Amino acid sequence: PGSDASPFSTASSSLAWRPWASCVAENFRGTQLYSTQCLRCTRQTLRSEPFYGLSLNMNIGSAPRLEDCLAAFLREERLDGPNQYDCELCGKQDATRRVELKGLPPTLVIDLHRFVFDVKRLARLKLHEPISFPHVLDMGKLCGGGAGVYDLTGVVLHRGKSAYGGHYISHLRDEQTGLWYEANDETVTEISTYSVKPTKADSAPA
Repeated sequence: PGSDASPFSTASSSLAWRPWASCVAENFRGTQLYSTQCLRCTRQTLRSEPFYGLSLNMNIGSAPRLEDCLAAFLREERLDGPNQYDCELCGKQDATRRVELKGLPPTLVIDLHRFVFDVKRLARLKLHEPISFPHVLDMGKLCGGGAGVYDLTGVVLHRGKSAYGGHYISHLRDEQTGLWYEANDETVTEISTYSVKPTKADSAPA
């Protein structure tokens, strides 16, 4: 979790020469389309680029759900004030921008921004609010068309109160048995049920 780039997006620029590049691309690469429209001349520009994980802002209100974070990520935003769009025809102008997921990968990685920068304190903070997520995620409800349906198979959690330290653990589902396990360094233990609620020292999934 956090405002840092996803490991998949960070690595994507150097995938071409990696021996495992094709495996990563086949399983984790999707396509997103950025659409920006100038509100003065109505000219629209489109930019398509690959992604290897979706980085979502979870600071969107009380008791957020993963579906709410995804909906906020896909919601149209207005570019105005200091964030005006530099239109090729009109110069700096108000505009709208949105992102569409045009191609979803077989395995969808979602990174939640649990670490944020507080401009008043000039420090990084960790958000401790819990977030709910489904065991089955139907992206068709958000993207329409033939978007994928995903089964939850793994969760990474950050244990620690501070954004400057802590420890990561993983919760993983065995696809053969359906049982869940916690991996904490070299220690692996079975989780009796995956209704696990993070403690105050834990984060929600990343």
